[in-house]
Amino acid sequence: MMASRYLILIMYSWTLGFGQPDIGQDVGMWLNRGLEAEASEAYEEALEIWREARAELNEPSLAIAVEYLRLATEQQMKRHYPMASSIYLWGLSGGEISEQHVPALEKELTRLEPLLEEEQVERWSAMFTERDPLLLGEIRGYWQSLNPVPGRSYNPRLLEHWERIAYARNHFTRSVDAPYGTDARGHYYVKYGEPDQIDEGVFPLLRHDVRRIIDDEEMEQTVINILYQRAHAPHRYEYWIYYSPAEEMAFNLILMFGDTGISGYKRIVTLNDFVPSSFYNTSEGRVAALTLLEIYYNHLAVQDSYFANRYQELKRRIDTSPDPSRSRAVLTSIRSQDVILNFRETQAAPTQISAEESSVPPIPVEVYQYRLLDEDGEPILLSFIESRPTTAVVLDQRESRLSDPDESLNHYRLTHGLQLSDEHRRPISRSRYRPDLFIDPFGDTPSSSVFTVPFISAETSQLFYAELENTDPTSPPRFESLIPDEIRGVGKRELMQPEPLPLDGSLLLGDLLMGYERRPEPVEGARFPFVVSNTGEIPEGENLVVHFELYNLEPDSSGISSFEVEYEIQSVRRFLFWDRIRSEGDLSITLSFQHDAPRFTESLEIQTQGLNPGEYELVWRARDLTSKEETIRNRRFEIVSSE
Repeated sequence: MMASRYLILIMYSWTLGFGQPDIGQDVGMWLNRGLEAEASEAYEEALEIWREARAELNEPSLAIAVEYLRLATEQQMKRHYPMASSIYLWGLSGGEISEQHVPALEKELTRLEPLLEEEQVERWSAMFTERDPLLLGEIRGYWQSLNPVPGRSYNPRLLEHWERIAYARNHFTRSVDAPYGTDARGHYYVKYGEPDQIDEGVFPLLRHDVRRIIDDEEMEQTVINILYQRAHAPHRYEYWIYYSPAEEMAFNLILMFGDTGISGYKRIVTLNDFVPSSFYNTSEGRVAALTLLEIYYNHLAVQDSYFANRYQELKRRIDTSPDPSRSRAVLTSIRSQDVILNFRETQAAPTQISAEESSVPPIPVEVYQYRLLDEDGEPILLSFIESRPTTAVVLDQRESRLSDPDESLNHYRLTHGLQLSDEHRRPISRSRYRPDLFIDPFGDTPSSSVFTVPFISAETSQLFYAELENTDPTSPPRFESLIPDEIRGVGKRELMQPEPLPLDGSLLLGDLLMGYERRPEPVEGARFPFVVSNTGEIPEGENLVVHFELYNLEPDSSGISSFEVEYEIQSVRRFLFWDRIRSEGDLSITLSFQHDAPRFTESLEIQTQGLNPGEYELVWRARDLTSKEETIRNRRFEIVSSE
């Protein structure tokens, strides 16, 4: 009996792509030992066998990694989830795609396809065909980009994906179609998770519904006969509604599934899919088709505005048609419009939705980057991360119902991090910093960190993130999720590296940093002798401070560089759809400098205490008096009222 069950399990795994018959002997031995243990319900033993295989095999095995993930998530063995996440990364860490690992990778790409943009599917397909080993890194990087806790190798989104596959295989069983061995609902459940609303039923097809639509008694009977003989009624349906699943969507995403009687249970793009094609061949059939559609849309009209609008549009087209009983154009235009509407909705919808990511409060994260050169003349990006974790802290304290919220603040820890990845999403470097945690109900004071980021290429991806932890072991998390219990807030921002300053040897001015409150003495831990305002907001009554850096100054015969800096402040006034810029005559000054090196950095304080609240533009010019070269930068700032 055990041998039979073992054989069935292996065949089932191969069918769904979870096991690979054409693999190396060593991999096959470890894989089959684990499957045999699983067949006898020794799940812990099976996972231990595959964990041991990781240590014993000479090269990674995606086949074993996938089996580990599958079994752990199918059986909800959550204490093994960290290892499941880790072993998957191991399975994709090989330096080449050898033929024995091709089947496992091909199946994995098939499982990933529903989550990807079409362009990425084509790209990965081409890389797979060419056996490009960079594909392995790109898949790893893809999952890391979705990781709601990007500072960790543990990946709740990956585990959520496999939990969804397990759920779909158990619940959506009206067919066993690829890529998950489920019916069409499983495809979308894995993409989007559980819908906000589900309804199912059978479309009615009653005589009085036909009579309500058709006045002619003879035509009524003809239509009834056609419908009952050829419409395969009653039609079962199920529709899912996701409430505005993306910020840019002003409408709900509606997915309908049903049994058309022709190709089984599938995704229904338009209710016209329930109409047999033979109806289009005769005028009576077209009347029957229009009648069927009107009955179906009327039945659904109360469920969502989408169906109500389609019902009204259908009636309008029929009523305004010169001869609806004979008009193929009415049916064709209705079907076309339905497909267009559905295409618009599915195109606007995200490729995937993670419930895990929304299970913790988001932390707003802003990133400001300034293009400068380091001491060796290499381009860098001085990067400020600003996060505002106040809301996450307040929500966590409210849920915990702490008697002394102020004391609990000692248990919170904020981390800012940065991960650099190349164009193939392979990791380049990681940096972490723990800034001071500011709890500001007004949101004016962010927690800030500064990273010096080397410029690598315009294809380099920069993932900035903020992670709030509650280190109190007695404080429970707000929600049960796959995210580690200590995580109470997460925010992230992904940016490509901007083009750096040009290295052409000419006079060069770095990006301008702005701030206020120039300090006469250095402050411990402060990078600049003033309060940096990345937004360019300067409190009323404060002086503006500008930090600038000049490069490639040309020395004279005595080795001294002479240059001038001229700045001008112009007021900006909004007028209809454009800005009117006017010079502030008394705020235009030229300063002369001499320096004994080709690089010069300074933070200048500018008298702006008398400026009224409003928006201004700073024009900053630098002229090398030896080379006669000139460079200029513009940056806007705002004097903010103190009231």
